[in-house]
Amino acid sequence: MNTRKILLKLGATCEGFEWAADKPLREAWETCHRGDWMLWAAEKVSV
Repeated sequence: MNTRKILLKLGATCEGFEWAADKPLREAWETCHRGDWMLWAAEKVSV
């Protein structure tokens, strides 16, 4: 599953989706400049 599909499934915000959708998942995580997005993602996948 690619980043775009994962973000759609999790219900990402438009801003977060636009920023990350075209990046590989690992790159999106490693270069994310928004801690709140990272916390949101971690909560969504039950980390």
